[in-house]
Amino acid sequence: MTDTKIIGHRGEELAKDYLLRQGWDLIKTNYRLPFGEVDILAKDGDTIVVVEVKAKTNLRFGLPQEEVTIQKQAKLKKLANKISQDFPERLIRIDVLAIDYSQKPPKIDHIINAVEA
Repeated sequence: MTDTKIIGHRGEELAKDYLLRQGWDLIKTNYRLPFGEVDILAKDGDTIVVVEVKAKTNLRFGLPQEEVTIQKQAKLKKLANKISQDFPERLIRIDVLAIDYSQKPPKIDHIINAVEA
């Protein structure tokens, strides 16, 4: 496993723990669809949330949330639209969990409704 994959995996584990501490229910992790993958699909109250996790060990080239490019946002919207078909009675939201491992302990920025679906 490459360093990038290890950091990503650690970030997703930290993100899951964070969401559980917030009282969220996890529906699926690494949910694969034909056109992409959702890092975490969770439930915040009655809302279904597509959670994109971005983790970095240094900030030389920007913040983790800056990795959610216009192209990535378009893909997240497409994924959210597909998921809305599976949960037609629920609101769907896209959040970003940005994890900065350059700080001890790691800093988590939870950006609610980071991408308009």
